Amino acid sequence: MSNPLGECELSKGWLALSVGLAVFVAALATALALHQRHQREKAALCRAQLEIVTRMPAHAGWEPSEKQGYGKWFLRVEQTRTSPYHMRLTFVEPDMVGLSVPVTLKSGEKPKLFHTQEVALGSGFSIKYQGSYAYLDARRAASLNAARYSLLFPIVGSTMIKQADGQVSGRITHTRDNGQYHAVDIGADLGTPVRAAKAGMVVFTENRYADLGCRDMLYASVDNVVTVLHDDGTEAIYGHLRQGSVRVGENERVEAEDIIAEVGNSGASDGPHLHFQVGGLTEGGYVTLPLSFKCEPGAHEFYPTLGPVTCSSQH
Repeated sequence: MSNPLGECELSKGWLALSVGLAVFVAALATALALHQRHQREKAALCRAQLEIVTRMPAHAGWEPSEKQGYGKWFLRVEQTRTSPYHMRLTFVEPDMVGLSVPVTLKSGEKPKLFHTQEVALGSGFSIKYQGSYAYLDARRAASLNAARYSLLFPIVGSTMIKQADGQVSGRITHTRDNGQYHAVDIGADLGTPVRAAKAGMVVFTENRYADLGCRDMLYASVDNVVTVLHDDGTEAIYGHLRQGSVRVGENERVEAEDIIAEVGNSGASDGPHLHFQVGGLTEGGYVTLPLSFKCEPGAHEFYPTLGPVTCSSQH
């Protein structure tokens, strides 16, 4: 004989479970919808960053010709107000008169100007290159690569090295092909001060991009940067800096330990961190140098390896 009371209690239990499950599913759907909305809004904000024109010492442009509907693409490489700028061109389409790739163009006192033959209006122009304010000839590059390049660790406090010398925790973005194999990614809290690792002249700053963590490499060019040209001819690049945090100007000299900016999340970044590299352009392309760090002048040196690094200030 069945137990009506037991069946009633069982039905109530199933009803409570069903209601709870429905509430959970509704909450999950709401959270998913909010996440998708956030992702769409973030993607739109990231795309908007591309509309901010990046300042570069190399300019490509279109010049109409006398023949209606035709014109020429031109490429101009010129010295900046702070330093010469060098380019290693690996691809240009359509071809340019007097320019055969791959080729290294070093800016001098006079601008270098190249142009295509006349092409129809609407014809595309494509270029691939690596650029640098530092140029290292073969002997200099070999000498620098023979030993690790010693300088101060660029952040005081608790940090986490996430990528260095081919080691990586997460996605790989530093390779030999892109010339960033020895670049170091240093995770730290947003707004952590960044100091100059070595003395030199500030040759380039960018300070306008938002800290959106756009992640996709499409946004690699829209991060905030300080580039310092060292007295030995190498350059240091401090990347993914916080919007509005850059404290130095172009053509300004900085000394080691000077605060130059703050850790940010701008550009193709997946979380607050500092991208740091030392290197220069060679005949074979851009190279980064293997690094050795010190927390303070005269302190013991250490190589960048994955994991925590804590440098305490002595001042």
